[in-house]
Amino acid sequence: MRSSHRAVSLVVLAGFCTLAATALAEPIKPMVDKPAVLTFKTSTTTLTPGGEFKIDVFVANAADVSGYQLKLNVKGGDAGNLILKGIVVDQNRSDFLFRGSRVINTTAPATGEVVAIRYEGTSSIPASKTAYLATFTLAASPDAKGKFKITVDTTEEATLITGPGSPGKVVNGPAAEINIAGQPNAPVRDSRGKTERS
Repeated sequence: MRSSHRAVSLVVLAGFCTLAATALAEPIKPMVDKPAVLTFKTSTTTLTPGGEFKIDVFVANAADVSGYQLKLNVKGGDAGNLILKGIVVDQNRSDFLFRGSRVINTTAPATGEVVAIRYEGTSSIPASKTAYLATFTLAASPDAKGKFKITVDTTEEATLITGPGSPGKVVNGPAAEINIAGQPNAPVRDSRGKTERS
């Protein structure tokens, strides 16, 4: 059953990516010279092994865009890793990039990707402001320790910001940092219900 759900998620994600690509079939020259800058806010900066936290992703300089795709990039740590447990796009937030517009979004925790496409309305956040994109929930593995740095994977295959006003480049601001220390908690399960060691 889990593999079936995962397959459906991947098919849906691929469908939305295809929709975005179709909408932008004609090459569009970026109207914004400045790159879009991604920034991050975590629910905590310190954690014990097995602990869980959330990280919000924001963007500046992306006012007139029609969609985006994101995937996190985690580096560092002295041992263990950070496990993705879930992804949401809170469309009710007042700082959501497409607030007040009609939006389709889907998440694929198995691959770590989130896609959002605006198909009616306009971006409500001006380029000079920082706009919310998505929230990722992660947990430290039972053996995790040290400082982990989190950004967004800015390769074209992983992260896209598209539309008439899309910036020519997407860059990360300062990485979010999580320091893992202390005694481990209960085993952490990933988005498929498996423990980090299973």
